[in-house]
Amino acid sequence: MAFSFENIWLLMLWPIAVTFTIFISLRHKLKSRGKQMLLIGLRSLVLLLLCLAIAGTSVVTTANKASTIFLLDASDSVSKQRGLIEEFTVEAIKHKDRNDSVGVIAFGANASIDASLSEQMSFGRLESNVNPAFTDVEGALSLAHSILPFNEKKRVVIVSDCNENSGNALKQVRLMKNKGITTDVYFVSADTNEDIQVSKISLPSNVNKNEKFDIEVVVNSPKDTKATLKLFSNRQLSVKNEIQLTVGENRFLFTDVAEQGGIVTYSAEIEAVDDRISHNNKVEGYTTVKDVPHVLIIQNRTESAKELVSILRDTLVIDIKYPEQVPDTLDELVKYDAFVLANISAEQLSDDFIENLENVIKHQGKGLLVTGGDQSYALGGYMMTPLETVLPVKMDIKQKEEEPNLGLVLVIDKSGSMGVGNYGVSKVELAKEAAIRSTEILSDKDYLGIIAFDDAVKWVLKTEKMIDKKKAQNAIGTIRAGGGTQIVPSLEEAYLSLKETDAKLKHIILLTDGQAERSGYERVIKDIREADITVSTVAVGTEADIMLMKALAYAGNGRYYETDETTDIPKIFAKETFLAGKKYLNNLTFMPEYTSFSDILKGIDAIPELDGYVASTPKDTARVILKSPESDPILSSWQYGLGRTVAWTSDVQGIWTNKWMQWGSSSAFWKNIMSWIIQKNINEGYMIESRAEAGNGSITVTIQDPEKYGTSIKGVLINPLGEKEELELRTEAPGKYSGAFSYVQSGVYLADLIVEGLQGDVGSYSISTATAVPYSPEYDIRLKGDEAFALRLVNAGGGRLLSSPKDVFKGELSEVKDAVDMTIPLLIIALLLLMLDITLRRLNIRWKVLLNSLRIKSQPGVDFVMLGLSGFKNRLSSISDTDKKLSQKTRMEQDKKKFQGNNKIIDEKSSQELQALSRLERREKKIMDTHNSMNKGTNKDNNKGDNSSSISHLDILLREKKRNEQK
Repeated sequence: MAFSFENIWLLMLWPIAVTFTIFISLRHKLKSRGKQMLLIGLRSLVLLLLCLAIAGTSVVTTANKASTIFLLDASDSVSKQRGLIEEFTVEAIKHKDRNDSVGVIAFGANASIDASLSEQMSFGRLESNVNPAFTDVEGALSLAHSILPFNEKKRVVIVSDCNENSGNALKQVRLMKNKGITTDVYFVSADTNEDIQVSKISLPSNVNKNEKFDIEVVVNSPKDTKATLKLFSNRQLSVKNEIQLTVGENRFLFTDVAEQGGIVTYSAEIEAVDDRISHNNKVEGYTTVKDVPHVLIIQNRTESAKELVSILRDTLVIDIKYPEQVPDTLDELVKYDAFVLANISAEQLSDDFIENLENVIKHQGKGLLVTGGDQSYALGGYMMTPLETVLPVKMDIKQKEEEPNLGLVLVIDKSGSMGVGNYGVSKVELAKEAAIRSTEILSDKDYLGIIAFDDAVKWVLKTEKMIDKKKAQNAIGTIRAGGGTQIVPSLEEAYLSLKETDAKLKHIILLTDGQAERSGYERVIKDIREADITVSTVAVGTEADIMLMKALAYAGNGRYYETDETTDIPKIFAKETFLAGKKYLNNLTFMPEYTSFSDILKGIDAIPELDGYVASTPKDTARVILKSPESDPILSSWQYGLGRTVAWTSDVQGIWTNKWMQWGSSSAFWKNIMSWIIQKNINEGYMIESRAEAGNGSITVTIQDPEKYGTSIKGVLINPLGEKEELELRTEAPGKYSGAFSYVQSGVYLADLIVEGLQGDVGSYSISTATAVPYSPEYDIRLKGDEAFALRLVNAGGGRLLSSPKDVFKGELSEVKDAVDMTIPLLIIALLLLMLDITLRRLNIRWKVLLNSLRIKSQPGVDFVMLGLSGFKNRLSSISDTDKKLSQKTRMEQDKKKFQGNNKIIDEKSSQELQALSRLERREKKIMDTHNSMNKGTNKDNNKGDNSSSISHLDILLREKKRNEQK
């Protein structure tokens, strides 16, 4: 046993404190010298204990117990050796000392405690479930380090093939050795099998479009055999060859042409008979094809984008399509860098296209330009669609003056033919959904009426203010199909109902899918026009009377819709309801006003006039570059996710832009827009590095001029299955951003990032990159275990390379010193001694008498037990009184001498008292002599009698002494 101190120099305070205590104590002299020395000793001891406590005194002992943790490899590379590993552990535990503790940890890609440390631990087989795709020895060592007790000898035993493919076990072993933990290794050979694997795919990182390049595939085989090798490009099978494999490494070369730009993925896959492991049969890689930007321009049959195409054709690869020709799958849309909608309505485009367009803009960094006209923006039904979501403007227009209220009557065909439809959804059900959507758009000051007609008129909802929308929607739900088709009576009912309302705007929407009467409409339409009521018509399917519907819409100053897709009905109704109460087309000549600088106007000093536009409202974070005299946006832009979108609310056909399209800087203006949304600067000013290993990947971006950008880069990571997750790269150094991600599947991971400039969208750009994640080295047949690595582990950990289970507990372990902190015990003892010191100072104890009593107790022949408690108490009392009298006598003699020296006069009474005290002294002496002679006697009976006599004389003496004191 030894002592240790945290701050031994604090013990130097003790002599200083003791010296000060002695100095203070001697200044206050006590009558009893012994008491003074005892108190000084007590206080010195208390000070010593306090100094030991604050110095951090500990008692150091050597640990006798030992704890051992077995780290058992549960990865796939030793799956066939699982029984051997478990058998080794069971046999080794049998040879442990009785008081030693044993625990078990299973590990693969992660580690788990299979059996906690215990002296009575029973182990039969591994029960923990760990990820077997990797071998992370470091993780298992770290877990063992955290649960090993600090005050015992410590050992870890690694049972593994030591095929480490994750972590840094050597670093952890060295750290544990410094903490007194010994590391032993029992090496287990990795599984051997007749497995075939694709080891590598090699291709250039960058190629130019239409360039030929080579793709090399390396296949390893343990035997001569036949197999099938497949090569996929962007997940499409491009090559399938029957090949002959020989033992060892086989190389195969393929040639491809870069036909499309962007990131192109390639994967090589092998198929062979009797191939046991599938994890290593496929390897993926990618290349980036540098390409001229590819733009999809969508125009209507009037060639609304003809002028724009002629301007852009010399700098871009342009693909022109009508709405019905537009591809709508994600794989087809990602081929384009940007999209242009030239006066195209949402009804003309499929829902899949609109949804996937929003997806590629937000997550793939594509660009979008939308131009104005009578079929775009609010007039094109963009409201509450993904088109409105991605654009920098809202379809609703701001209120410049009090908005007029709307009176709307929906006239819906509920004849028998409306009871059928596509995909199990009838047309009448879609019409009901459309009517419900109309109620959601109306405000509480608007009027709504609903007529469901067949060969008779039925009011579903009488025209009334939309105060209770729930009531209206419940009424719509009661519509059922059945009957014939008669339109005129229903139109007349709708007219009469709207005529009686005080709405400023009045509108009728007529929907039918069949033939109706061909006469009788002139009078009703005349009344409708005279009452300033407008009529729009919707013809559903090829069986509808299209000519009649067009004529009614034209005569009623409304709009005509024709749809074969019954799912368009709700969108049409919502659009009509929305447009009926608003004024969107603005036909006026004006000079657009600059409101904000943008790269779109770079190099442009002056702009011409415009003759009209479609009204809209800018979103809060959008940048309005040009505006109208009414402060409506003409040209606006913003960043949406990784992509960019621009809203041009005038047209590109020359109807409102005749002067603009003939303007000398028109070509520069439109090319600037396309350059801005395509983000052509994405290949400049940055470098990308990506890595993937052991279940973790990282992407690092280094950019120039870091002061122009924010502290992080955000984006989206897309795994090989097409699933997306948010990715954020944080600042690691000035201009250097790094982010990490975890993966469980091999393949190519695509990353779309946005570098956000500190000045809004100026300087912001998107980055598209990728990283190829190989399959785990756990399945690489070229790795058979690493016995050399096992030797490095035991050398670094101060342990042994074990050959038998019996050897596990024979090795010497590092000595462990267990230090017990004595601070609390020392403080408790110091407190008790301090209380004793206080007690001795406060109580009036006669030390001389106490010592005399102790001497009497030690003399032989005196049995104090026989005297009894009362006699002992009286004797002590008499001795105390005698002591008091003697002290009084001494004082009186001193007083007598004093008075004699002054006036030689002695008081007679004092002289008498002195004589009495003198006599008392002689009698006390005689009693004491008798007492002493009694102690020396040998006759027990005589002693008893003498004791009684002595006590009797002593009582007489005490009584006489009291009388004298009273006198």
